[in-house]
Amino acid sequence: GVANSPGHAQWELLYTKLGYGQLQFPVTDFKNAIDSVQAAAVAMPPAVTTPPQNQAVTTGGNLTLTAAVSGTPAPTLQWLRNGMDVMGAMSANLALTSLQPSDAGLYTLAATSSAGMTASAPAIVGVLTTSGAIGDGSVLATSIPHPNGNRYDQVLLTGPAAAISAQGGRVTRTSFIDENDDIVQVEFAGAGTLSLVLDDPSGPANPVNYTQDFAYMKGHVGLVVAGADETTNISVFTVGRATAFDPTGHYNILVAPSTPGSGGPNDPAANGSGLFANQSATAYDGVADIAFIAIASTNGKFGGVRASDARCEAVNGLTGIYAPGVAFAGPLFIGDIDAGGSATPAIVVGSVSDARITGGDLHQTNGAHVQVSGLTKLNFTAGSDSGGHLFPAQQNQAVLEHDGTDVTSQIVVNP
Repeated sequence: GVANSPGHAQWELLYTKLGYGQLQFPVTDFKNAIDSVQAAAVAMPPAVTTPPQNQAVTTGGNLTLTAAVSGTPAPTLQWLRNGMDVMGAMSANLALTSLQPSDAGLYTLAATSSAGMTASAPAIVGVLTTSGAIGDGSVLATSIPHPNGNRYDQVLLTGPAAAISAQGGRVTRTSFIDENDDIVQVEFAGAGTLSLVLDDPSGPANPVNYTQDFAYMKGHVGLVVAGADETTNISVFTVGRATAFDPTGHYNILVAPSTPGSGGPNDPAANGSGLFANQSATAYDGVADIAFIAIASTNGKFGGVRASDARCEAVNGLTGIYAPGVAFAGPLFIGDIDAGGSATPAIVVGSVSDARITGGDLHQTNGAHVQVSGLTKLNFTAGSDSGGHLFPAQQNQAVLEHDGTDVTSQIVVNP
């Protein structure tokens, strides 16, 4: 007998490899066949046994992300930030030193071997500041009165990444241009720090769809909130005739708009803001294009996300809303989510009582299932763009999945 010899089924596999019925064959072939069968018998796909955890430090601080993996053969490791490789990060630990706003994002550890590939759940890495703006952020004005009664601090994104915090109970509004040439406003209020990080940034340059001698950065933004609590709120929208203040008084931003171009009592087409001077032929996309909104809370609570005039899109990493374990006191509104390429669509929260897809249908370009958590209902309702054009409520076109189980029928509320 041969020590540690294969069992009956494995002998059959050996005979197949070596030529069944042959009485003579090279000893090396016999040994190689045994080795390959035994290797296949013990191979185990990679698994992440300890995922990395959310972390946030004050700007300039250090942190280390740690994960543990198993698998046979031993997998190779690669850290990714927002779905892109972190150069040289190929061990179970990732040290991030002198953290800056540009380091904020979603970090995953991918493990790959001949037996398969897997990736950890994302860890949110955020930076914290008590300043109005750090990194590539310029505070243009503070305590600007708005007709709605709020006071705003205005920050302009001047480079690829900035971190902001709300000052004195005011709302901080940050401006940049998305990939469809809309001016995007991100409003942030309450506790914590918001980091805005642009992929494929360009600029600063004057906007092409607005009449304004003012230079903006342009790119695809990921939004990371760290240090949040139930007082924290974020909203995202584009500048359009229905959302811009009209100093001439022809359009009232505080009153529901009439149908654009109808000549109704509050027609957005009548907006006399200088932003739209000589822009009568301009076709606005009117929806903010962003990659994701990620939220980490100090006490497991959050206010709300109001992004009805926004859609999450990406071809790498995660796209959508990612706030694992966070209970929303307010609503979660998002226009749509669409994953292309290798991206993963997600709506992951701890809990929320009012979650809506406003005008979108959740169709996924890459066919991926939308990963969900913390949702009891996801309502598909009407929406609109920043020009006041209505989007009727759509039927859901996605499969919603929780821990590998299809929960679409339990959660979706179609119109």
